[in-house]
Amino acid sequence: GKYQNAIADFNQSLRLNFQDAIVYRNRGKARSHLGDSQGAMADFNQALQIQPEDGLTYIARGNAYRIMGEHLKAINDYNQALQKNPDDPQAYYNRAMAYTCLEEMQLACADYQKAASIFCEQEDWDNYQFVMDSLQKINISNPYRSKATSQLLRQRLLRLVGGYWEIAERLIEQAKYDYPGMAESWYVEKVIRDLERDRGL
Repeated sequence: GKYQNAIADFNQSLRLNFQDAIVYRNRGKARSHLGDSQGAMADFNQALQIQPEDGLTYIARGNAYRIMGEHLKAINDYNQALQKNPDDPQAYYNRAMAYTCLEEMQLACADYQKAASIFCEQEDWDNYQFVMDSLQKINISNPYRSKATSQLLRQRLLRLVGGYWEIAERLIEQAKYDYPGMAESWYVEKVIRDLERDRGL
């Protein structure tokens, strides 16, 4: 969080002729955190001149655009990042936030779902939960959101039972017997929590 110190170090790297895209990209991120949008954009553009195939720079510049309220430009950069790496969960997550700002909730839900799905495959549970929390914050009355959440929970449960949905169904039925009258998603979450607790996850 010491962005001024970080910028000083990046400046020193450049003075020592370490003209690498990562220096400009990270200095741009630091500048963006400090509210120096113009300086941040200059750094991101320089980074892309050096390394035009770097999807991470497109994400970083997209985030800066999003902070500035330039949501369409942000989405364009996230699209560029996904062209470079179609399985980058951060690009989907950040694009979902931009869509949310534009109140494009169906597109936002689809991107949150895709990000969570990739984090799930990577077994990156911290980021998976972070994305799920973001998905939950979208208006609960949105039926698309409910469907997306349900699919993600089922996918996660399927992984926990080794791909055998019959086992998952038996556990869900037992939970329904023990705790009648709850929503379907509640039972899936209950089974997930119990399995993770038993495995020390």
